[in-house]
Amino acid sequence: MSKIKIDELEAVTTNGDFTITPNGSGVFEVANSESEASIQLNSVGNTNKVKVNSPSSNVAQDYTMILPTSSPTADTVLKVDTISGSGSTAEGQLSFGTVNTTATSVPANNITSGFVPSDRFGTVLPAAKGGLQFISKSTVGATSVSQIIISGFEANAMYLLIGKNISANGNLGNYPIFAEPLQADDTSIANQVTYEVFYDNTDTATSDSGNYSYLMHTGISNSKLGFIVEINNLSSYGTFLARGMTPQFDDNKMEMYGCFRIANTRIHKLKLIPYTSGREFTENTQILLYKYLES
Repeated sequence: MSKIKIDELEAVTTNGDFTITPNGSGVFEVANSESEASIQLNSVGNTNKVKVNSPSSNVAQDYTMILPTSSPTADTVLKVDTISGSGSTAEGQLSFGTVNTTATSVPANNITSGFVPSDRFGTVLPAAKGGLQFISKSTVGATSVSQIIISGFEANAMYLLIGKNISANGNLGNYPIFAEPLQADDTSIANQVTYEVFYDNTDTATSDSGNYSYLMHTGISNSKLGFIVEINNLSSYGTFLARGMTPQFDDNKMEMYGCFRIANTRIHKLKLIPYTSGREFTENTQILLYKYLES
């Protein structure tokens, strides 16, 4: 094989093309004996240089990529449309494709890290499905507070209220937390609730109505507790079930069953306050509200 060693070839005419024509099925080959071969494209004046390199010889690839048969369009990407052959000598036909940004489903096993933003979840579930929709989280910071107001309750909806790491600046007492239901204008409707509560390790039962209703009754003085409340917020005669537990004590639980006894009355807001005078909720106390979604 003959070799011609030169530094530069130039077309003989102004703005003339420079053509290299292999014979038959031969190819125009760029070889390099010391590193991977490159084709370099220079800007005007040769100040900027962009290279296209072959894969490293260590990966032993001899594949072929065929450019698309259609014209390019905006906002498309190059993709491998079809494959002939296999392995390192496969031949791939490229085409212009679009990136699917409106997928109706994503295989969960393809998600291995990170998180899905909340705005990616729809507000309507498929038929015969249900779940919990996060509504709000109230967290007490470094400054203690005398009350926590939870809003966002809709008529004829089911809710789950969670009290997490409830703590106070001292013992909360035998009636630790009041949950005062409010109208939309913050008017109290606590006097329209009737309830029955079971508490302590003796399953003592207490019933009352038309009174300042409480949410937690642990039967023992302590400065920490947790609870969950299920609320059926009907537009008239809504009901609720509350359950709680004070940590560090045996059989120190509470269950409360309640409902509104006046028609056309429901929860618009809940105001949580410690029963014991002078007590305040302290740092890291959290109240979370979820809504049950129904198909």
